[in-house]
Formats: sequence, C-alpha cells, structure tokens
Amino acid sequence: MKKVSIIVPIYNAEKYLQRCLDSIMAQTYPDIQIIIINDGSIDGSEKIIKDYQNRKFEIKYIYQENAGPSVARNRGINEADGEFISFVDADDYLESTAIEAMMVHQKKTDAEIVIANHLRHEKSKQVCFDVNLPEILSTDDAIEALLKKKVRVGCCGKIYRIEALKKNALYFPTDRYGEDIYHLFKCMVSGLKIAWLNQVVYHVVDTEGSICNNYSLKFLYMMDTLKEMQDCLIENRVWKRHEIAFKEYYASQLYFLINYGIRFKNKDFLDEVLKKNLYPRARVRVGKDRRLKVIADALLFGMSKKLYIRVKCLWKER
Repeated sequence: MKKVSIIVPIYNAEKYLQRCLDSIMAQTYPDIQIIIINDGSIDGSEKIIKDYQNRKFEIKYIYQENAGPSVARNRGINEADGEFISFVDADDYLESTAIEAMMVHQKKTDAEIVIANHLRHEKSKQVCFDVNLPEILSTDDAIEALLKKKVRVGCCGKIYRIEALKKNALYFPTDRYGEDIYHLFKCMVSGLKIAWLNQVVYHVVDTEGSICNNYSLKFLYMMDTLKEMQDCLIENRVWKRHEIAFKEYYASQLYFLINYGIRFKNKDFLDEVLKKNLYPRARVRVGKDRRLKVIADALLFGMSKKLYIRVKCLWKER
C-alpha cells in the first residue's frame, strides 16, 4: 500500500483545528502520515497539536517562525515520507473516505495528480461544482478547467505523486498572493498526468479570519501572478488555444480585486490595481444571472474601470 502524507499548515487556527485533525484521523485509508507545520501561531494551536501527538497516529510536528503558507507547504513536501501527498487547510476538513477515494482513482488511472470535487460552506449556502469533465484531463483540458473555474483552484482536495513534484521543481512560490493557484497552474502546464474524480472529498469553510474577509496588501500580488500565468502560456506556445478563457478568468479576478479595494475604501490599492492592469477593456461575464443590476454592473466595469470605481464608491457612501 502506498503511503500518503497529509500536510497541514497552521497559523492561529485554534477555533477550527480540532475538526480538521479529527477528519484526517477518521480516514478509512490505513497508511497515512500527518505533517503539521505550525507557522508561528500565537494562539492555542500548539496545545491542541500536542494533545493529538499523544494519540496512536503517525504525526510529524514542525514549528517554524511565521513565514507564510507557501514556506510551510514546501517544508512539508521535503519532510514527507509518503509516495503521495495531500494538503489540508486548518480551517477546512475532509470526508472520511477522501484519501481512499482519491487513491483508488489514482490506481485506476495511474495519474500523477488526482483532482476531486469539493463542497464550499458559505454563510448562507453550500456550493458544489456541478461539472462534467473527462476522467483523464489532457494538458489543454486541465488548463481550460482551471481558467473556467470548473475545478477548485488551489492545492487542497487533491493528491500528488511527490516524485513528480520534485522532479519538475513544482514547489510553491513564496513571494506572492495566489501562490496555490499558480502552483496548480504550473502543474497543469508541466504536462503531468491528471485525473478528475467527481466526488466530494473536501470541505472548504469560509471563516471570518480568512484573508478575503480582512484587508491585506498581499492581494496586489495576484496581479503579478496573473501576468506570470499569461507569460507561461505564451512561453509554452499554448496561448492561442487558451487566450479567450484566460482573458475571461483575468477579468473575473480583476473584478474581484477592484471590488475588494472598494470594500475596504483603499485608494492606493485601487490605483495600484489599475496601474498593473493588462487589459483595460476587460469585461466580466454575467453568466446565468440576468438581473438588471448585475448586467449594468458588468457593462460599466467593461466600459471604464475608473468610472466603475467612482460610481461604486459613491454608492457605498450613500
């Protein structure tokens, strides 16, 4: 049986950590190693971890000074004893059959990465991807699925053959926001064999402490990440095949960043986003939402980003 190392970066996660670790220890797959990277927590996380270390389970605990999730995940990759690895964020949790289901699918497909479905828990609703993807994703299939948001961006809810990551130097960049998005994107562009499992194995929980719910300048790095994603497509000579999907993805991220800056009323942040913008005429897709307000919002955004910001800020002040 192939061992799976589950890497859990932790930073001030005492409110949710027990649920996360319980879900890992409840896995039906028998050969699991848990690697907990405490990224300089100053709350009660360490006490909870030490309580779990006393249980009959293979746990490797590492403490490091606060350096961010990318450094923690990279350390986990280097410390892992398993042939495969998986990542779990401390405020999320797994289905009890998660690792078993992904490993069964890996054996069936001989994939280097298995991407599974997930359920997102928001304040008032639960959201699950309802997509029809092939069992084996070609490089183009995988890139399109990411850009069209048919699979969850980021590193969780997946298993990776660790040798494939190390051989292709697929570590997490430590100098940006959106590092997990870029990491998955690089895995796809690198041509690794990827399988899709349309089964919910992972639960994403929106929390008040999430970076999305608090102001952070780190979000500006997302503009650099998007630029590098575009450059990567060009360098790998697949730009023409993915240009439309990339520009639509880019517009959605730009729309999010501008509204993020408006939400926290930060003019410098908004100025910097506009300065870094690659496509001033970028338009967001309305999709199935045909409400007049949504359509007007999207049209105004496409016409002029500066005008959009001015109107939205005035509206918020009312």
